[in-house]
Amino acid sequence: MELKNESLKGVLIDLNKDKGFYEAALESIFNRLNSSDRLIEKGIDSGILNSFLSYWGFVGHDASIKSLIATGAVEYISNKNLIEELTKYYENQYSVLSDTAENEEKVYWEIMTYMKVNYRFGKMMKSDKTYIKNWFTGKGGDKGHPIHMEFDDILLSKLNKDQYFVNHAYQLKRIDGLHAAFYEQALVEVEKLKVMIRDELY
Repeated sequence: MELKNESLKGVLIDLNKDKGFYEAALESIFNRLNSSDRLIEKGIDSGILNSFLSYWGFVGHDASIKSLIATGAVEYISNKNLIEELTKYYENQYSVLSDTAENEEKVYWEIMTYMKVNYRFGKMMKSDKTYIKNWFTGKGGDKGHPIHMEFDDILLSKLNKDQYFVNHAYQLKRIDGLHAAFYEQALVEVEKLKVMIRDELY
């Protein structure tokens, strides 16, 4: 019983980690959706293009649920509906989010390859190990994002008229629209599970 409770407390911690990840994912996804809209409306600039040329992978936090199952402690959960909801969340929800992220990544590499073959990439700052480390560990820097590309007006004008590129924006809107919906649903499931787990514990 004590092992079950400790494992469920761990699941609560993991669910909160998932929640934070999902909220960050949604922010990234809606940035890309807005960038796609701007591109379709012929309003692209370097900032919009950098946001457009990105993707969001999937990382789940399932160490505690795996421990709960491996130790057999899951058998001591009194609410069988909780077991069913946990199974649905970690098997179904995770699978959907992972598959959608993979599809988005494929589309990302397609357009990056197209860009590489047909256009000249924008200018980037000189790589600096310390600056990159500081930026990605939250310390920031005064030179901007270390992997940001600055595109000139001539290239941006060409992209605005490139139908393949515009079609890619429409494709990304469809994929990211679904992606956002799945993350929104996952957030609902997280809150539902947290309530059920607390009821089981207390």
